[in-house]
Amino acid sequence: MTRERLAVVLQWLSLAGIVLLAWLVLRGWAGAQEPIAVVVEADALAGALEHELAVWERRDGSIVYVAHCRSAPGGCEARVRSIAVELVRAARAHRVDPWLLAAMALRESGLNPEAVGAIGEVGVLQLHPRSAHGQRARAACRRAPGRCGAAVIWIAAEHLAAVQAICGSEGAALGAYNRGECGETTYSRRVLRRRDGLRRVARGDGPRSAAPAVAEGSGS
Repeated sequence: MTRERLAVVLQWLSLAGIVLLAWLVLRGWAGAQEPIAVVVEADALAGALEHELAVWERRDGSIVYVAHCRSAPGGCEARVRSIAVELVRAARAHRVDPWLLAAMALRESGLNPEAVGAIGEVGVLQLHPRSAHGQRARAACRRAPGRCGAAVIWIAAEHLAAVQAICGSEGAALGAYNRGECGETTYSRRVLRRRDGLRRVARGDGPRSAAPAVAEGSGS
């Protein structure tokens, strides 16, 4: 091979290497879009949820949160962040609104993953222990106690998606989630208003709730 031909071959190999590198970078960038989107939305959601769980602000600017969150391992902000990420991941996987799931969690448990209802409802979304979804959640919690909170969120998101497909609207689906029948209820309206409030807080144009979230009652 002549020196000139060798130079052409090397030039082509160099160009091919650049193209391959660019292709790999673009593949990595495209693959990272979903996680980046989850992180961005979870950050916004966590900020709004922290706002909802705040009780008062000290003179030094530090925030005092509701009791169950103050005692969380790692602190309230770490707990809320972890829940927000799971809410966004589960909602995206099941094609429901993570802000709606978050509003439901505030209404059901005050965003307390350790909440147990009067008849054994579990987790932030208080799945009814006698429902198929509640039984699945309890089984998942027995298998992996450390992932119990996440399991409840994913199963609840799946259930919400199923009833929304049947009931046809978010309001009617919330009624089914709460009482087992499609139809908008007082619970539905309160959750939808809570979602609107979370979104306003995230945009910076809404007041914080006058009082911390109060758990209302069991999901199906």
